[in-house]
Amino acid sequence: MKNYAIEIENLSKRFYIGNVQNGDKTLKTQLQQMLIRPLTRFASVWRGRAPTYVDKELWALRDINIKIEAGESVGIIGQNGSGKSTLLQLIANLMKPTEGQVVTRGHMVAMLNVGTGFHQELTGRENLYINGTVLGLTPNKIDELYDNIVEFAEIEEFMDTPLKRYSTGMRVRLAFSIAIHIQPEIIILDEVLAVGDRVFREKCIDAMAKRYADTTIVIVSHNIYYLNRICDRMIWFQNGEIVMDSNADAVLEAYLSFAKNERSKRNSPKKAISDVPTVHMDNTIHLLGIELLNPKMNQKLESIDSTLGLKIRLTYKLDRALSNCRVICRFIDKETGTIIFSTSDIDTEPRHQIERPAGTYVCEFQTPENLFTPGLYNINIIFEDPINYRVYQVWGQALQVRVIENRSDRLAWIDEPKEGFINYDLPWDYDQWADEIPPTITDGSDFIDDVITT
Repeated sequence: MKNYAIEIENLSKRFYIGNVQNGDKTLKTQLQQMLIRPLTRFASVWRGRAPTYVDKELWALRDINIKIEAGESVGIIGQNGSGKSTLLQLIANLMKPTEGQVVTRGHMVAMLNVGTGFHQELTGRENLYINGTVLGLTPNKIDELYDNIVEFAEIEEFMDTPLKRYSTGMRVRLAFSIAIHIQPEIIILDEVLAVGDRVFREKCIDAMAKRYADTTIVIVSHNIYYLNRICDRMIWFQNGEIVMDSNADAVLEAYLSFAKNERSKRNSPKKAISDVPTVHMDNTIHLLGIELLNPKMNQKLESIDSTLGLKIRLTYKLDRALSNCRVICRFIDKETGTIIFSTSDIDTEPRHQIERPAGTYVCEFQTPENLFTPGLYNINIIFEDPINYRVYQVWGQALQVRVIENRSDRLAWIDEPKEGFINYDLPWDYDQWADEIPPTITDGSDFIDDVITT
């Protein structure tokens, strides 16, 4: 029997949106309404009706069912207003659901706002103890963790300075350092990865991966690449409903495809597309194989030299005919989650304009030589309809490829990798001149100070 840390059943949350009162009423009318309105509202609620000031109802969440196992890391993604933060507040028991229930098992800490419990006039040391207490630590436990918290925040010399003297970054460092040292059974995080400088965020993510390995994590963030490094599973919300609940890579790919199609919709206003994305995991599409091949010998590989192009072979089967279909292959840096390169089978040929009959397909493509810098890359495969903005099927981490540094003899003396993600070598052309300035450069220009020699 599975051990669920969080169980959400038929959860719905309704908010009332009030209308704007008419400002040109007489004083007598306004006084009458002030006396009568409370009684009228009470009577409406007593009868189970919406309050009289309601202009319309807003369902932030509607019929949500989620089960999260103990120790599982779950990321919640979606556009603003999709219901993500409302869900976390319901799980944290900060508000009551309109319908359904949330059951949690174990000690839970909710970090829905970095720095909750801080006071501007108190010192960093005093705020550490107050904030730690708010998040569930005892004074003795804070004493035990104090040195580690301060060392992690890297603000030791400012701990006896009032918080009002801190920069925003210093406050974030202190708040996150306190939170990162709390190890409850369940932790709820809302947009905590959106704060702080990039170096400190990387430090926090690495610490979360180590410290929260056995903790149930539910985290909301718009930074989906950081989520992908932390979470095993993602849930995509739209308009208060679950669009997709699957492994992190599959949901990430589907969400990226949706975001790209949304941009295309804005650039093509003539197309009438529903506001709700269509993500349909079509079980009639089967990825039978994906292989990395040596482009010269066609032999199967697990790693390849950086001086060779990557030859990828895909084999897939369609149980039924598909129209407006394209196959996308994305290369994603394993460490950062960044999309380095993508290609599709309609980049050069309009295959999406022709119906693909049921059957088995084998396709290949090859990247240029020296395209990727050495490192580990995940390859994700997406089947989608680019015309109707429909995602058919997603395979996250369909293949993992390692690119190894093996530069040519003429560059072997360079004992360092190239900067960035692209390894491509570009030729440089030189012109040599001595005393005269080239005719393309006007007199008096400080474009070049020294004479270039070969």
